[in-house]
Amino acid sequence: GIVRVHLREAKDLQSKDKYVKGLIEGKSDPYALVRVGTQLCTSQVIDESLNPVWNETYEFVVHEVPGQELEVELFDKDPDQDDFLGRMKLDFGEVLQARVLEE
Repeated sequence: GIVRVHLREAKDLQSKDKYVKGLIEGKSDPYALVRVGTQLCTSQVIDESLNPVWNETYEFVVHEVPGQELEVELFDKDPDQDDFLGRMKLDFGEVLQARVLEE
């Protein structure tokens, strides 16, 4: 089957950007990696936001329900190495029971 994922928003993310040797806290430049099995989509980067809104939609082919998971990882885009902000996983068995699930 096909699953449609709406990446909407995140709230109250941690600020990973620090300035003046850590004395001034900046904002993160978050983006998301949305993964189902080996299928991967990358969202746009939202500059300087701790409450990013993406409103992006992705479609994935799902082979086994339950058994496959949706995984969303958030990162802060940086010039050198991106900082990890968080992760969420959802088993498609739960989605099948609820039909529409908001996490």
